[in-house]
Amino acid sequence: MKTLAAPSVRGALTPIATLLLCSVVGMAGAQTTSKLWGVKGELWKNGNRISNFASAGYKSQKSDIPDRAVVKNVKDFGAVGDGVANDTNAFIKAIAATENGALLIPQGRYRVQDVLKITKSNITLKGEGQGQSVLVFPKSLSELMPEQKADWPFKGGFVWIEGEQNGGPLSRVIGEETRGSATLTLEDIRDIAVGQTLRLVQFDNLNASATTHTLIEHLQGKLPAQPGQVAYVAAELGDAKKLVDWVFKVVAIKGNTITLDRPLRVDVKNEWGAQVYRHDPSVQDVGVEGLTFEFPGVLKKEHLKEDGFNAIFFRQVTDVWVRDVEIVDADYGINARAFVYQGQFQDITLRAQNRKGETCHHGINASILSQDNLFNRMRFDTYCTHDLTVEAYANSNVFENSTFKRATLDHHRAAAYDNLFTNLHTVDGTMLFKSGGAKGRGPQSGRHETFWNISANGKLPKALPGITEFPLMTVVGLNGYTNDTTGLNRWVESGTSSVAPQNIHQAQLTRIRGVYEAESAVTTGARVKTQKNTPNLAKGSFTGSGYVEFVNAMGDAIEWTVYAPKVGTYKLTFRYALDAPVGRSLAVQVGDDTAATAVMFAPTGSRSVWKDVSVTMPTPLKDNVPIKVRLSTTGGNGPALDSLTVRPK
Repeated sequence: MKTLAAPSVRGALTPIATLLLCSVVGMAGAQTTSKLWGVKGELWKNGNRISNFASAGYKSQKSDIPDRAVVKNVKDFGAVGDGVANDTNAFIKAIAATENGALLIPQGRYRVQDVLKITKSNITLKGEGQGQSVLVFPKSLSELMPEQKADWPFKGGFVWIEGEQNGGPLSRVIGEETRGSATLTLEDIRDIAVGQTLRLVQFDNLNASATTHTLIEHLQGKLPAQPGQVAYVAAELGDAKKLVDWVFKVVAIKGNTITLDRPLRVDVKNEWGAQVYRHDPSVQDVGVEGLTFEFPGVLKKEHLKEDGFNAIFFRQVTDVWVRDVEIVDADYGINARAFVYQGQFQDITLRAQNRKGETCHHGINASILSQDNLFNRMRFDTYCTHDLTVEAYANSNVFENSTFKRATLDHHRAAAYDNLFTNLHTVDGTMLFKSGGAKGRGPQSGRHETFWNISANGKLPKALPGITEFPLMTVVGLNGYTNDTTGLNRWVESGTSSVAPQNIHQAQLTRIRGVYEAESAVTTGARVKTQKNTPNLAKGSFTGSGYVEFVNAMGDAIEWTVYAPKVGTYKLTFRYALDAPVGRSLAVQVGDDTAATAVMFAPTGSRSVWKDVSVTMPTPLKDNVPIKVRLSTTGGNGPALDSLTVRPK
């Protein structure tokens, strides 16, 4: 068996907590494939009912969330952390002094009695884990700022991260395009370059009468607009007509036509005054991690009169994250409000400690043009009026791999469109589509919302929402409904079990980028690890819903079936963690006719630190022909395996 020398290894990530998850492994009943996807995505294409969600997450998940070096410690600024002393001023001074790095919040209980505002880039609030570094907020926003009391049921937070979008117009778009296209033709390309991140901006009612809102109607499946939709966005972003403000990257230029890194979410029409703007956020790369937010647990006020026990608030920021965070007895958990782009929010727990019944207003919200945010591995151990919310032209957001006591997937009107909810599980499913929002803001939902493999211990709602409230919705793998695959309005594939793929977002990443999760592979001896079956699961920035752990020194194996989009030689990259003094060798076999190759997995320093090791496939792959990749133990226990990525060499 040949040994490959010096495989490439990529850097480690920060440990984070994991949640109770649904997994493709161990789902009851045989899975059927969706008519919208097929076996490996051969029935799917950009522009059909299911949008391309591969761009969601921090830097589109093409770069790891940074594990920033600690440059300041809040205790060096006078913080005590005994739960009694007022540590507010120490935090404010420490945040002001922290530049380009992490502000460490060591283990302790820190009493904070004012908003901690961040208006600069490249800073991380870094605790030592849920339940270890605890921020205690004894007062509400209403007590601190009573003059804004009416705002706090809807916005604001004790950690408040806010920027501005400074980019102006570069060129008018002169050609029309349809949803799913990946090109734009511009009037002027002098200031356009490959690699630039830009914004497509379109305006409603630009050259039409005051009663015509054709862009709004396009975003909500031809349903008529209502006056409240226009005023709502104007109040937040100052422009009642700018309803599409969509971010993309330029990957090619030919003449006056640019190619985008992602397909268009909406049509592009001359009547909407389409323009290309710079994307120039004043605040980006800000993170909050390893913390518990604890509120006093006083009785929650009635709906829409909450006091403002709000945890984390984002506004007009790019590439931000929250991970390994617990929120206790809050009115509002995490609010990504008003043009939050490419945030990643994972390993989040919301729970009640002193409150009873329905303890929070909004759990997690993406609203007002917020887009391409990824919400993964959330655990709702309490009841919110609205667990997950999308509203006001929010689009391209992904909610996945999460569990709830009583899920409410709130669509809060004003045409949130093209969002995805996949691989979710709730104990009580009867209020799944319960939604709020002022009735003057149009139907509950915009077009093309997708609900894919959502399960419940008990019953789901008796009926799906009507097409005048959820136009062009797609429902796959929610059981108990009448199938409707005519495509005239909504699409329903129901049945008695889940539908493959279990997580459509992960399936798209596999097809587009060649990422195959270990927990979705076939295992022999090795065990799939999720919080569902492993209460003391190792923390770490693993992807998907879990990872696989080798048990036996001989014979354990993980086997993936992979496809290549074209003939060629490909590189295999295994993402793993190994807490051991020396490396471990595993055998890699590609196909049935090739000899196994030994690959060395070097120690990563901890089970919660993940790295990559890469090797070249010994056999070229053929166009869309399945081939098996098998990784097995040969005399020593192996590392924990997160994923396999297959990319051209």
